[in-house]
Amino acid sequence: VNERCYSSAHPHLPWRCKRNPIASHQSTGSEGRHVNVCRCKMRKMQGMRRVRSVDEYERLEPIDPWTSVFYKPRTMVFLCIGFAILIYYSGALVEQDIPHTMEKLGELRYKNYKNGILGACCAFLLYSTVQGPKAKMIRPHPAVWRFVHGLMVLYLVFLVFLAFQTVHDARQFLKHLSPDLGVEPSERNYAEDCRIYMPEKDNKFHGILSTIFDPFVLAHSLGWFGRALIYRDYAMLWTMSILFELSEITFKHMLPNFAECWWDSWVLDVLLCNNLGIIAGMQAVKYFATKKYNWRGMSATPGVYDKAKRALFQFTPASFEWYIWGLTSSPRRFISCTVLILFDLAFALNSFFLKYELWIEPPSCYLNSARLVLLFSMAVPSVRDYHEFLDRDDEAGLEKLGSFAWLSSGILFAETLICYKFGRGLFPKPAPPIVFWAWTSSGIALAVYWMVWYLRDRGIQVDQKAKST
Repeated sequence: VNERCYSSAHPHLPWRCKRNPIASHQSTGSEGRHVNVCRCKMRKMQGMRRVRSVDEYERLEPIDPWTSVFYKPRTMVFLCIGFAILIYYSGALVEQDIPHTMEKLGELRYKNYKNGILGACCAFLLYSTVQGPKAKMIRPHPAVWRFVHGLMVLYLVFLVFLAFQTVHDARQFLKHLSPDLGVEPSERNYAEDCRIYMPEKDNKFHGILSTIFDPFVLAHSLGWFGRALIYRDYAMLWTMSILFELSEITFKHMLPNFAECWWDSWVLDVLLCNNLGIIAGMQAVKYFATKKYNWRGMSATPGVYDKAKRALFQFTPASFEWYIWGLTSSPRRFISCTVLILFDLAFALNSFFLKYELWIEPPSCYLNSARLVLLFSMAVPSVRDYHEFLDRDDEAGLEKLGSFAWLSSGILFAETLICYKFGRGLFPKPAPPIVFWAWTSSGIALAVYWMVWYLRDRGIQVDQKAKST
């Protein structure tokens, strides 16, 4: 049985061990000569830990004979299929007619440019799906997550391209993706009249009812339901929910959508929509975490109904676990969890700033919805990578951040850069002084509290170490 081990004393040594007394690595002895090292003795002497490789995640579930065809590598088959599609759609076998007018020639060039870029993206996604990095997610199929990885790379490249454009050129460029864009959308202000009871109107509770039946109310609950499935921790979710409402108050002088009444922000959003989404999502997490999983293959499942049910269960997780973040367990853990919370908050704010600066009006335009679907798809493996990276000292033994978490960080930095560059000159109204001083004083107080906490925790560790010695 081949194993990959990690030595705390020599982290750079990639041990390749077998169940024989002699390891495949030679180590330098105390007298400067090379000697063969016993793998079993080295594990006991140097505290070596076994690290689960990515390949083992795909071997957690035995391959059923009925579905084994979907798990066998067919790299050359997909390569031939891809080339066949390329030959057909590139028009290599058809004689092309060159237009005689400049107008039609320009239309043909535009069509060829657009199809060429689309074909290049499809070719890259085919490579990512077939030969991309292996993910730790195995449901519904590892190829799905390799495809998501390819989409993340393409999105990052697209953001880097937009970062070199002006805001006007970026808006016009997006018209190639959706012809309805390029026109400044109308922004709704939710704080025009914050009265609960309006006696002059036929509908006395017009303000509340118009806000409740807004299409974005359902999006609030669904968004926090998805966040609960991703983060799986009440403390993290409630912190994110409150911080996002405070962020809306902070930036309401810049974005009209953030101007809301007090009952809209804290009652309708936090206590109702966000809370219902968090509770429903955590109940789903509890169900999946305590559920008994019995993954019999299709061939071992009797009956047509049970086979169809088993096929649908393929789109559910193979295993599910709670994420123990430990937000207040230690100063170091607090900083790590705070970074994750700020990343989630930045992604949420970027959605509104990009929509406002690039003139993307949801829900009529599909680009914003497509971005949200991509963010949810990449957040699932990214948060798992980050959680395992934080627990590397106790369990995982990882030496670097996972590829999904790394790409998510790059996408966040690129989006934030675009928001900052395109937003210069669009927000002439300064922030209220109370907002500036509130965040400044809160940041200073939190920094002082964390420093005291760190020094106290450090002193406790020193005292325990002194008592043990």
